[in-house]
Parts: sequence; C-alpha cells; structure tokens
Amino acid sequence: MTEETDTISPEELQNKKLTRMRITTALLAFFSGSFGVHKFYMRKDGAGLIYLGITILGCYLLFQDLVASGIWQKLQSMAGDPLAMQAAIQKMDVKLSLPTEIACSLPTLMGIFDGVMALMMSNAQFAAANAGKKFPSNQES
Repeated sequence: MTEETDTISPEELQNKKLTRMRITTALLAFFSGSFGVHKFYMRKDGAGLIYLGITILGCYLLFQDLVASGIWQKLQSMAGDPLAMQAAIQKMDVKLSLPTEIACSLPTLMGIFDGVMALMMSNAQFAAANAGKKFPSNQES
C-alpha cells in the first residue's frame, strides 16, 4: 500500500503566506492602527513612528485641553465617588481645539483606511507593495 501525501506547490504555499500576512496586517490596522503597530509589522518603521508620534501628540493635546478647561480638576476632586464622577462627565460640555481633534482622530482613521486597503489588495499587490520585507510570520507552516 502506498500513502498519498498532500503536497503543496511552492506557489500555493506562498499564496497562503501572503494571505495570512495580509489579514494579519489588516487586523493589526483595525485594532491598533492608531499606534502604527501594523506599520511596524510590515517593517515600515518610519511610518510606524509617525503614527505613534501623532497619537502621543494627540494624547498630550487632549490632556492640555482638559486641564485648561478645568475638567481635569473637577474629575480629580470626585475621584472617590464613581457615581458623582459619571454624572459630572455627562453634564460636561467639552470643547476641544481643532489640533487636538485632528491629532486624536487622524491616526485612528488612517489605521482603519490601511486595514480596508490591506483587505482589498490582492496577494500580488500586497507582495509588490512589500517587496523585500521579511515578515515575522514568514516561517514555514
């Protein structure tokens, strides 16, 4: 008796790897895109640092807006009473500056866009866009 072995051609194996990398990139973009994790995964460290820098800037500007409006002090004074804090937050009318709004939302929107683009690309397009990059998941399955 001879056993039939399932052999996968190198092209099929490469196609499976590209699909897995493309989906991993899309999931990273959707769930942690504002921090640039998907860019670091794709070995585009410069772009990842830009995403991370904009996110940190947005957090800093948000904190500054909360301090300037006095909301931060109100929240600190109610730290022991979660119900009072929740009621106060619901009554607050927070006005954020335009740079804060942009810096807080831009990396998230860009991450979602990158995730959609990764899902819409074919494996050939994904391979061409990332030619020469060594992904962490490139080990043999």
